[in-house]
Amino acid sequence: MIKKKIIIFTSAGGNGHMSVTRALLKELEPDYTVDYVITFTQVLENIDCIQTITHKRWCMEDLYNYCLQKKWIRTINNMYSVGRIYFWLRRKKIGTLIKKYLEEHKPDLIISVTPLINGILARQAEELGIPFLLIPTDLDATTFMYGIHKNVYEKFKVALAFEDHDILRTLPEHVTRKYIEITGFPLRADFFSTKDIQTLKTEHSLDPEKYCVLIVMGGQGSESIMTYIQALSMMPMPLHLIICLGNYTALKCAIENMQLPAHITTTIVSFTHSISDFMAMADVIITKSGSVSFCEALCMEKPILLDATSSVLVWEKFNHAFVKKYNKGTVIRQITELAPIIEELWLKKNSTSHGKILNYQDGCKNIKNVIERMA
Repeated sequence: MIKKKIIIFTSAGGNGHMSVTRALLKELEPDYTVDYVITFTQVLENIDCIQTITHKRWCMEDLYNYCLQKKWIRTINNMYSVGRIYFWLRRKKIGTLIKKYLEEHKPDLIISVTPLINGILARQAEELGIPFLLIPTDLDATTFMYGIHKNVYEKFKVALAFEDHDILRTLPEHVTRKYIEITGFPLRADFFSTKDIQTLKTEHSLDPEKYCVLIVMGGQGSESIMTYIQALSMMPMPLHLIICLGNYTALKCAIENMQLPAHITTTIVSFTHSISDFMAMADVIITKSGSVSFCEALCMEKPILLDATSSVLVWEKFNHAFVKKYNKGTVIRQITELAPIIEELWLKKNSTSHGKILNYQDGCKNIKNVIERMA
């Protein structure tokens, strides 16, 4: 029996899109032929002005990731504002390039985890009669719904992480419930597996008596990691810091050269696919506001401190209200707020209160069920 073919349109901007893509591939590949394409770099390379200027040494996503590591958030927000206008002006060319790609590869269904281009992608899918599943990798779906017009394609579905009124409000009114599936966020299967925390701590040489703080600023990492380490090193209680650098490995030498007091110990981790293990070992998670890291932490049922010590990406502001709404943590706006919050969490370590209930569904399995009905 010939397997049906699925193509995932994804992005290398940040790490969240690729994280979701890898999780979907693992779930779908046993039953489907699944390929993915880096939308902006591969399908739309002819309109990437950064590739043109740098003779393909850099692309727009490389610039985005560099700004992310440097925490130049205002620059990224400005890039997004300009990008929306640019994609609108080039919409006919973008449509032509997407249609050409779809005609060459002939998928039976397409998935998009890419923002900004889904209105154009939906029109090309409709013209070619291809079912289209949109999976926003942000809880705020606004950037993913850009260009989805009132005449919604009948073979279109959007998969959302949670049944939440505020999330639903980020969709256009004309995307009614018949187009919406509540699937859970598409995380890797290991986030839903049972963890033996004491065994994990022994394997990683962690002192089980120390309060464990995980610092993870997404797959690209961020220089803000250094600020958090310095602030935590001033605290009097014994702490173990799990420091996840992501792809920003240049920070490792600087961290190793820091003079930390004896009661503050560290584990330094580069980019890893075992982040669920480190989250399981942590008592509290300090992370950027991105929805993938945020949903991973939510799934692990750990207190979450979202970094807002600088400007925040437009599409990540939603998560600040969401974490407070469900009493899953708080937002750090000034680094001076960190110590008293950590101390309070340390004193409440054995508390069983987890705030309002969120339904943590296995997103990949539910998305596979949606695809079975669509393809």
